[in-house]
Amino acid sequence: MRKTMFFKMAAGNLKKNRQVYLPFILTLTGMAAIFDIMGALAVSPALDFMLGGGFMREILLMGERIVGIFSLIFLFYTNSFLLKRRKKEFGLYHILGMEKRHVALILVLELFYTVLLGLGLGLLAGTVFYKAVLLLLCRILHAPRILGFEFSVSAFTETVVLFGMVFFLLAIHGVRQIFRSETTELLKSNQTAEREPKNRWFLVLVGLVSLGAGYYLAVTIESPLGAIAYFFLAVVLVIIGTYCLFTAGSIFILKMLKKNKGYYYQSRHFTSVSGMLYRMKQNAAGLANICIMSTAVILIVSTTTCLYFGMDDLLRTRFPRNVQVTASGVTEEEITELEQLTADAAAQYGLSIQDNEENYRYRNFYAQRNEKTFTYDPNGGLGSAVAIYCLSLDDFNRITGQNLTLGQGEIFYDSVYGKAEKALEGTLTIQGKEWKMMGAVTGLDSVKAQRVMMGSIYYLIFPDQASIEELTREIVTNGTWNYFMGIDLDGDSKTQAEMETALSSLLAEKDWGSLVYIEGAASSRENFYSLYDGIFFVGIFLGFLFLMATVLIIYYKQVSEGYEDHDRFVIMQKVGMDKREVRRTINSQVKTVFLLPVLAAGVHMVFAYPMMSKILLLMNLGNQKIFLIGVLLTFFIFLAFYGLVYFFTARTYYRLVRW
Repeated sequence: MRKTMFFKMAAGNLKKNRQVYLPFILTLTGMAAIFDIMGALAVSPALDFMLGGGFMREILLMGERIVGIFSLIFLFYTNSFLLKRRKKEFGLYHILGMEKRHVALILVLELFYTVLLGLGLGLLAGTVFYKAVLLLLCRILHAPRILGFEFSVSAFTETVVLFGMVFFLLAIHGVRQIFRSETTELLKSNQTAEREPKNRWFLVLVGLVSLGAGYYLAVTIESPLGAIAYFFLAVVLVIIGTYCLFTAGSIFILKMLKKNKGYYYQSRHFTSVSGMLYRMKQNAAGLANICIMSTAVILIVSTTTCLYFGMDDLLRTRFPRNVQVTASGVTEEEITELEQLTADAAAQYGLSIQDNEENYRYRNFYAQRNEKTFTYDPNGGLGSAVAIYCLSLDDFNRITGQNLTLGQGEIFYDSVYGKAEKALEGTLTIQGKEWKMMGAVTGLDSVKAQRVMMGSIYYLIFPDQASIEELTREIVTNGTWNYFMGIDLDGDSKTQAEMETALSSLLAEKDWGSLVYIEGAASSRENFYSLYDGIFFVGIFLGFLFLMATVLIIYYKQVSEGYEDHDRFVIMQKVGMDKREVRRTINSQVKTVFLLPVLAAGVHMVFAYPMMSKILLLMNLGNQKIFLIGVLLTFFIFLAFYGLVYFFTARTYYRLVRW
């Protein structure tokens, strides 16, 4: 047997099966292009000339790794579908006299052509579109445009190595399947999983418990730090629950429908329910994958988009005032001098200080908390202690314009997260003295900015400074105070940033200047843009990647079912079902299968919303309205796109089952 014949057969097989191989090649092309572009951007010298380029480089490298891992897993998954579709054909080759090693060679050659074509097109697309993506990145980061053309050898090499590894693993898997399968198994591979599945109560129970536990974590965790800590656990639980319930729960529901004689024994329901029931074992994994991918697309795109378009709100949350000055361990004379230096620096640059200034004296310390007892811990900053900030009622009333009163031994608290905290209700013991908690108060904008801090923070309002001095006499022995001052200025961002620099220079000349920390929205804007715009940029890439994977899963699912349903619908017509009833049955089955994953993804997003909103608090996005609108818009846009995918893939399904 001439070896050239195998090459011709492999090429001919790809041409004959282009309906299933072409989407795989296009997906491989897209993944290779994305991986190549992200790799080239990560090592581009252009980032060295951008403000925040270092942040962007780290984000791109992380995104490149995610794309690489996902490509490896997903291409392995989709190739299993292609292999299954060809098993019967390979069995026929074996019956016609080919040895298994010849069949394996044809399989490897087909895979080689497929990967070579997809990789070549991907590298070409990555090289062609790299410059356009770089210009888009410059626009997103508000950086000047960079002219010239670059070609990254390292990105090219990494892409070739990654997808060469993909080819190697897929080839090993395919050859292993050929040599481990008997000829009869290959010929009958398309007839597997045709027996009615039994109820799998254990999987239903595992699915309900896992999904319930994931949802419970998502809606009950109150602190942003807890949301970060338990986010991946909640995701894993929801994924497990989704797979189990789609696998076993769907069978249970279909069997319940089958027992409902009034519903089941209608022509359009009888065929669709029985058809899905008999193949649900293999359908369930595909439906669960579509659901999880859909959730990932909605989650990634909505969160990164909200961070990008909510930048102004994000900066205001992080910096409640344009310029914020924090001094540690300063005297009253030094506080007075600091206020004067700040006013002088503003006047020097022609800036006026607005009348919403927020300034107060405070003392803070770390404490170990045991229920309602708080004890000073000098090493608490390195452990699990809580942070306690002590302010006077006079300062609080002056800043907020309120007229609250407290008796001796009574305190208020201002919540970092803007709501009541059970840990602070009743009577508290702080440093051995009991204090009666009179409730929560609000009004200090600087308190809300502390939500980005890791750990528990309590702002306590005391009757007067004397009470604070008495409480902290063993903690602060030199009589000094900490001081916070936040001011809004009426000038442009550039002038404000220059004023911050000038004030820092003035303080550097003072003996106590090293105790003062200055920060502001103007000087931090570029770093924020580089971080969050970079997250948005990578998020769009990953969202497109997961969307592409979702479309491919849907397409292959429709194609596989189309091949399997063709003979079944022909038989139905032979036993008396007319074409109109057949088409109505097809519509019912396809719509049910399509709607179920996206509706489940919507439910996932409803329960994920509380946890994600708390995580976004740590990223300074405090405006929940922005996130809610972003999630809803993303979901409905995705739903519209999902409908288009349904329309086009359903047409493919109809063509395959045409009788």
